[in-house]
Amino acid sequence: MRVFSQLTARCAGLWVLAAAPAWAQQQEEVWLDTRSAAPVMSQMVLKQGWPHLVTLQGTFNVWGNNIVPGPQSGQPEPAPMFPSPGVTNRNVGFDPEFVFAGVKPPATAPLRASSVQVSLDGGKTWKHPASTADFNAAEHKYTYDLTGEDAPLQVRFADAPVNDNSGLVRILVLPGA
Repeated sequence: MRVFSQLTARCAGLWVLAAAPAWAQQQEEVWLDTRSAAPVMSQMVLKQGWPHLVTLQGTFNVWGNNIVPGPQSGQPEPAPMFPSPGVTNRNVGFDPEFVFAGVKPPATAPLRASSVQVSLDGGKTWKHPASTADFNAAEHKYTYDLTGEDAPLQVRFADAPVNDNSGLVRILVLPGA
């Protein structure tokens, strides 16, 4: 009976894969470590003029010490959503789109700002993608509509120094329909 259920599961998986649209099969996952100044690159070339959805998710710290909560700064989270390997990870107050803790007066958290930058033209130009998304305190996940320029997506973390940072950012690249 167990062999039959394994066979059934495999067949069902193949059927789902075959029935899935081509764009769903082309999704790519890339990881950016905030401790590195080197950009990461997708394997997928984002075709000129074609829409792509890029999702950035994660939390991180860009300071060498813990974030202290204050009346306007917001509440830090105890650790990165995706910890940097091989280092001591501290509490966090940043995600790909917002500073949600550690903000100094007169500003109030969450504050739109990000050190995550993308390049669509082979690394010639870099910018944070435009967004009007609201702060996502649960998933720290933001999706951006980007138009390809016949180059792989490159993503970098713009901060100096990076050796005191901690946390990874998960990047999902999906061709638009």
